[in-house]
Amino acid sequence: QQERNIAATSVETAPGQWKLRVDAVPPPATTRQLRSVAEDLHKAALRGEKPSYAVGVIGPEEAARVRAATGYNLLLHRRTLNAEDVMHGMDRHNRQAAAIGETPITYADMGRYNEIVGSPDLVSRGARPNSIIYEKRYPDGTVYVAEQILRGNNIEFRSMYKNKVAERMRP
Repeated sequence: QQERNIAATSVETAPGQWKLRVDAVPPPATTRQLRSVAEDLHKAALRGEKPSYAVGVIGPEEAARVRAATGYNLLLHRRTLNAEDVMHGMDRHNRQAAAIGETPITYADMGRYNEIVGSPDLVSRGARPNSIIYEKRYPDGTVYVAEQILRGNNIEFRSMYKNKVAERMRP
């Protein structure tokens, strides 16, 4: 709890039975911070470095939304961005986007990461084991974020891509 800056209270649910109630999680990184972090991680990856950045901790409301949609319990999972996956997003879904029928993503789109996963239009299980896909519509297109659930209560950004029109949005 202290490592992740979480405020919690022990609550007696029945005589002799206690559960931990999460009172507060730290606020997630802002759009401006994430845009800068994504750019820094991409540059680090181009230099062959492999840093990562803790984006935030999943609180009760978001965890309930994801659990209802996917069955995954992500309460108090730490969300991270790493250099290699940011580089994948910026290379495959930016420079090569037109060749694969997508709209190029930008650092500004990367900055929307917490906004997309925090209030998506749709959440679903990904095709790979322990993966989640978030979809969010914007005036300039629909943005998709893929995350992977890791051991040790961690969840990591894997990729992001964008389509101009929302036609690929699943019901």
